[in-house]
Amino acid sequence: MANLNKKQGQGKTPQQYRDSSRFAWYGVVGMIILLFLMSLCGCSHRTHVITEYDGDREIRWYSDNKE
Repeated sequence: MANLNKKQGQGKTPQQYRDSSRFAWYGVVGMIILLFLMSLCGCSHRTHVITEYDGDREIRWYSDNKE
């Protein structure tokens, strides 16, 4: 006997499940690649610190390292 609680036309076909899982994995892989690329671009800006001492006072000079 068929399941009486399930109405006709509800649920997903096996093809729809495969498509949904495939697109979900595409999203996960895309986010990982995007995170990787953003970490590469974010590390290119570095600040160089020059520390000097004037007697007992510490002076720090900050400059952008654009080489």
